[in-house]
Amino acid sequence: MAAARGRSRLVLLLTLVASGLASACSPQARGPEPIVWDRDTCAHCYMSISDRHAAAQLRLLPEAPAERFDDLGCALLFAAARSDPSDALPEIAELWVRDPKGEGWVDAHASRFRGDAHTPMDYGFVTAAEGGSETLAAVWARVREMEDERRSARR
Repeated sequence: MAAARGRSRLVLLLTLVASGLASACSPQARGPEPIVWDRDTCAHCYMSISDRHAAAQLRLLPEAPAERFDDLGCALLFAAARSDPSDALPEIAELWVRDPKGEGWVDAHASRFRGDAHTPMDYGFVTAAEGGSETLAAVWARVREMEDERRSARR
């Protein structure tokens, strides 16, 4: 009887260990991760992330951790630095931007943007509740133009 209980405990223990290992090896959860406002820093420019309307997050690969940004322009430049330079839009597995009210996250690929906002790095793009006509590809084209202008001005 004691031997049977010992085996039962051993089987239970092995089952718990196996399930723990399986969950540790499972792919990372998809979707945006929480941001600690005014404490987390932008993965591109290293400024504090405090603007709840301009922040963005991305995963370059599905299994990669989410990177956090203070400005959509920073997120796109970060992705571009790690992608083929000839791509019309950098390869991004997932990209989220703040909803128009700044209260949650929405998929950037399905969003429209307006380019007249004040954002931390002055790229000016935020999601639009109404009247936003810019697609993500158009935003990327404009961010590249801005970067070219900024580089020229520094010379």
